[in-house]
Amino acid sequence: MKIVIIFLLFAQSVSCLPIDSNIFKYFPLKIGNRWTWHGFAYPIMPPPNVSQKIISTILINNHLYYFSKLDQFQNNGTIQHTSYNYCRIDSLTGNLYTYDTVSHTDCIMDSLNIRKNDSAYSCGGKWYRCEDTANYNIFNLNIKSKSFYWTNYFEGGDRHILVLGIGRVRTDQYGAQFSTGHTLQGCLINGVLYGDTSLVSINQISTEIPENFSLSQNYPNPFNPATHIGFRIADFGLVRIIVYDALGREVQTLVNQELQPGTYEVDFDGSNLPSGVYYYKLESESFTETKKMVLLK
Repeated sequence: MKIVIIFLLFAQSVSCLPIDSNIFKYFPLKIGNRWTWHGFAYPIMPPPNVSQKIISTILINNHLYYFSKLDQFQNNGTIQHTSYNYCRIDSLTGNLYTYDTVSHTDCIMDSLNIRKNDSAYSCGGKWYRCEDTANYNIFNLNIKSKSFYWTNYFEGGDRHILVLGIGRVRTDQYGAQFSTGHTLQGCLINGVLYGDTSLVSINQISTEIPENFSLSQNYPNPFNPATHIGFRIADFGLVRIIVYDALGREVQTLVNQELQPGTYEVDFDGSNLPSGVYYYKLESESFTETKKMVLLK
């Protein structure tokens, strides 16, 4: 099944608002900038993880567009689907546009100049309301943000959040009995790395709140080439799981994001690593635990 990722659905700029140059930082466009998002869902299957990288610029109809590659990833980290996107920000209105290569026209995706309690109309036919402009905590930083909501008044709708200097950090789609979306796992913005830009799938096994944090022994163990690592989170907060080799060198970051309380499982693929002893470490604000595993090829 082909899944279409639409990043930042909306909007028509609110007219007659003065343009503050800082608004362009809500969607930082520069060659080399990269974002990775982790897909989540409950109780349905989560969407694939997504990576977006700006790879070049192109002039279309006298407008400078930034050309991006978007990859969707399977659980084992292999690319499932690749698509491409052209986008630009209008310096006079603050509108974020994408170029439709079929109709050869601009399409308004977002309004970076929108203010709290204002609404904006998307080319998808939805009115989004800016519900909040409070700070957002991500990567241990507290940064100014804008949250946008749309509801169909039948227990459904969607939301996305933009953070100054980072871009899109979260999208949500929800209904009466489900929720799904993406959260930012890491990004490379203007040469500065935030979080982790690797793509590993995290499966939430249960939303029941555990009494304590715990890190389970991986299974199978020994393994070749992949294994599963289970862990429990008792409090909301930043969680990291990092794999090290026998010399203590970091091999891969499996988890580096804020998680709700619950029981989770993450996969580790050692296809590109030699046989040997490896260690994986769970870290949170109040808990740390390390376990050993063996890759045997």
